Amino acid sequence: MKEKDLINYAKTLLNNTLTLDEKTISELAYEEIKSKKAFLEDVFLRNKNKDKKAFFIFGGYSSGKKEFASALNELYQIDTIEADEIKKHCKYYNSTNSHLFEKASLEGLNILMNTVLNKRYSFILDGRFFEFIDSVLEKNYEIEINFVYRPLDIAIKSVEILENTFYNEFISSINAVNKIKEKHSNIRVNFYDLHNDLVFKDINNLDEVINKSEVIQNDIKFARDFLLKNCDLVFNKLQEVINTDYPIKKIKLSDTMKKNLDNLGIKYSE
Repeated sequence: MKEKDLINYAKTLLNNTLTLDEKTISELAYEEIKSKKAFLEDVFLRNKNKDKKAFFIFGGYSSGKKEFASALNELYQIDTIEADEIKKHCKYYNSTNSHLFEKASLEGLNILMNTVLNKRYSFILDGRFFEFIDSVLEKNYEIEINFVYRPLDIAIKSVEILENTFYNEFISSINAVNKIKEKHSNIRVNFYDLHNDLVFKDINNLDEVINKSEVIQNDIKFARDFLLKNCDLVFNKLQEVINTDYPIKKIKLSDTMKKNLDNLGIKYSE
């Protein structure tokens, strides 16, 4: 390719990034990923470990999940399937428009998981995608859930996200692991405290560790209190409705607020 052609193509991509609307970019990325099956397999499935082990990594933001997955990958030669990394292989992607590539990254994840399960490869996957567990069990994999933890006051210093999102992810991750273990008692659950170098292996549920740690209990209390405080506005609106004779207007809650209420054990239906 001539230098002029290279420059012109780069300028075309840049122009598209700046001028295409968000929906178009999202759909283009989705179609692009659907056509990249072989490419995705080459990039993400290099080890092709045949031990049929599945590692699901749980924990809050900045807990060390990504680093823990990388350590597993390097020490045991097991492939990591990371949805956020899939985005980086799409045209028009940059760090500021990551949200436009969610659909594409999920499609890429599905493509890779289909290959992994069909060929019985071992893999490492973020716990956010625990819905794959049932399919993995059907293939008779050895499944291991690893919950990675760092105290919240330390973890929050190294991440730039909304506090509401930070604390919600922590509580959600704990709840998810306990629910999975309750449903599938044969799945192995381990707890790794990267700050204090503590390991608890093959535990019945996370409560087994939480009940022994005042620090984790305080973290959970602080996170719940923070989320509950942010629900005050909703409760005030609900109270206004209760005290209104007519007309009763339905309150629409955001998906984030619904998730917060659910994590706090508060039932709400629209």
